[in-house]
Amino acid sequence: MSNELETFHGFWNYEAKKTAGFLRALPTGQYDFRPDPQARSLGELSWHLAELDAYTTWGIEQGGFQLGVRPPGIERPRSIEALAPGYERVHAEAARSQA
Repeated sequence: MSNELETFHGFWNYEAKKTAGFLRALPTGQYDFRPDPQARSLGELSWHLAELDAYTTWGIEQGGFQLGVRPPGIERPRSIEALAPGYERVHAEAARSQA
């Protein structure tokens, strides 16, 4: 593995740990909170962080993106408590696929 790729993986994993910590700090019971009626909920916004890891690495593996096609295992958790473990799973799968 190239030095640049190793450096990227190190930073990516470091940031993933910080992201999981952020998700664990979200207020329980506020999953459906919306700062604006037209905005995404706190749970939806938070899960978007996992989707970034999943879609990016999956698109690389597939050689592109197809509208309406989702990576496997990307279903959004429905509680604050499930966001951090779900994110950690998605990130670990994404990192393994790029190792």
